[in-house]
Amino acid sequence: MPIYEYKCNDCQCIFEQIKSITDTSAPACPQCNSEKTTRQLSPVNSLCDKLKSIANKGSRFT
Repeated sequence: MPIYEYKCNDCQCIFEQIKSITDTSAPACPQCNSEKTTRQLSPVNSLCDKLKSIANKGSRFT
């Protein structure tokens, strides 16, 4: 299951939660229990692009 990053709109706490892809409900904040949380965009895609670029250039580890 993927790990999603959320931010609480009340206390600004940033936290992660493992959730099913089909589970679209927003979790409560673990710090203040607010249900006003939003899922954040993750920089994983840019990291994957960098890794692909390195792999395409060749690596002494492969």
